Amino acid sequence: MKKRLYVFLLLFFVLFISGCGSAHETFMKAVDKTGNIQKGKSSIALQLKMEGVPDLEDGQLFSLEKMTVNHEYDRGEEISKSVVYASINHVGLDFTIYEGRDNTIVTSPLLPKLLVLNKESIEPLGEASFGAQISLESEMEQDLAVIWHRLLTDESVSRLGSVIVTTPDGDVKGKEFEIRLTSDQLKPAILETMDLYIQANMKHFSSEESFEKNIEQLRERIETSEIGPVSYYAYIDRDQYIIEEKLSAVMTFSDGLSIFINFQLQRHDLEKDVSISRPVMTEENVITANEFLIEGDFEFFRR
Repeated sequence: MKKRLYVFLLLFFVLFISGCGSAHETFMKAVDKTGNIQKGKSSIALQLKMEGVPDLEDGQLFSLEKMTVNHEYDRGEEISKSVVYASINHVGLDFTIYEGRDNTIVTSPLLPKLLVLNKESIEPLGEASFGAQISLESEMEQDLAVIWHRLLTDESVSRLGSVIVTTPDGDVKGKEFEIRLTSDQLKPAILETMDLYIQANMKHFSSEESFEKNIEQLRERIETSEIGPVSYYAYIDRDQYIIEEKLSAVMTFSDGLSIFINFQLQRHDLEKDVSISRPVMTEENVITANEFLIEGDFEFFRR
């Protein structure tokens, strides 16, 4: 009788462990499911600090003390709203971005009117278009997924255990995963991402020799840099969505410059309806990108 019980328990644990799958397999399923979310809300908190370069002209290094983004979206309706606040070198900046099928509207206390970016009618302005946007068409999204997903292997993904994650939806029980990535893994992925972005948006950039030289210098700086330590944790809920991600990393360059990054992303209200009211546009309260840079008193944005 005891022997049968031991055999039954052994089979149970084998089937249970097999059903759970590897940490890598579970995480990749969550990545795919999260990438296909059609509507919901998210919040982002970002800090970025530079240290270690004494030879800058003004002696001041760039510091993003705080940046928060509260985002809600509906991919099916092709609408989204992002409320952004940033503190850059102790200077506050806040604006709201409303994206729609035909245009993007930007509102801010710094703008005298609604800034409207028509996706098909933004004209090049000098060396670059003010409306240069990251071209994340479906093909590019797939290419980016290939670049970064191949870093996720059985060796790099570990399941740590169950935790309680505090979200705007309340406390949620989730599973904690750690993703371990090295400098040698990350640098090629960063370079490939940079090349992909430049190719997709080449029409927005200058074809002058100086631009190509700057790109080569940037590439060399990345190749000779060191990334680490890197800390990346992800939290998956019972519906197999990644509801929170935390990243901290340091990137150190050969000239002594160090960049410190802290990033947190939370997702909530997933697949729930969102209500987004876009500002009403009139001839009197709208300014276009071309008017903003050429006809208005905003020439400093072109520098």
